[in-house]
Amino acid sequence: MYETVVWASFGVVLFSMIVFVGALAFFAIAALVLLPRWMKQASQSRAGFAFLVVWWAGLLLVLSLFPVSLSPLRLTMKQSNYITLFLAPTALLAGMAMAALPRIFGRTALALCVALGLTLGALEQADYRVFTSNSKALVDFAVQHPHAVIVGSTNNSALGNLWARLQYSGTPKAAIFAFRDVIDGENATSVRLGEADAIFAVLDRQTMNWFAGKSPVTKALPCWQHERTLEPSDLSLGNRFAAHASVALAPVKFIAATLDRVARPERADVYRVIGRDVMCGMR
Repeated sequence: MYETVVWASFGVVLFSMIVFVGALAFFAIAALVLLPRWMKQASQSRAGFAFLVVWWAGLLLVLSLFPVSLSPLRLTMKQSNYITLFLAPTALLAGMAMAALPRIFGRTALALCVALGLTLGALEQADYRVFTSNSKALVDFAVQHPHAVIVGSTNNSALGNLWARLQYSGTPKAAIFAFRDVIDGENATSVRLGEADAIFAVLDRQTMNWFAGKSPVTKALPCWQHERTLEPSDLSLGNRFAAHASVALAPVKFIAATLDRVARPERADVYRVIGRDVMCGMR
């Protein structure tokens, strides 16, 4: 995700990160060029257009140049979720630009934007499903072992427990904790580990470094015994689309590799912990 750029303006983000807005930003700029002349020829009022330009340009200026700290000088972080603020004025400007084009060109531009938007939407959905699918699959394992305790990544714990409450409300299931809770010596975690009939550790390569703390667990430890490999759960049409597109674009290796990463998550293995120490004395 595009979340750490400090000095680039949101204008740069809009035009360089097509993955978030497709071709809308380019058509919005076309509107600034085409619409004044078209409105003059068609004797159309410019009030609505002027309002849109002020709205769009105002957002760009405020979010690009307004400082959040003077000492040291820091501008607004360019987080990808802020792009949502620009979608309404950008889409309206782009739509006005298409309306000003000759009919055949306007329809072609609209078809291009719709096709690109659907494609990017499918890939965005696939990206989220890939990141969460192993944690959702872990919930099925938790239901099969209701008297155990499972320790995995932060995402396994946070999303896994939430998904368990949503999908298996009232059904006995294993509690899922994060490795960082074990390493930090959280009292509630230690109590549950001591009471469990069995302890399992999950090495989810897709999410193991996400909010993992200072000492992420990235490999199987000596006291772990392999139990099974999780089959990803809740993958979508977007994931299947990415898989087919990756095969079709195999000659273009960097694109195929990117599509492959959002087609299916990395492997997640479940291990049975021999003894009571999840970390095998390696804290």
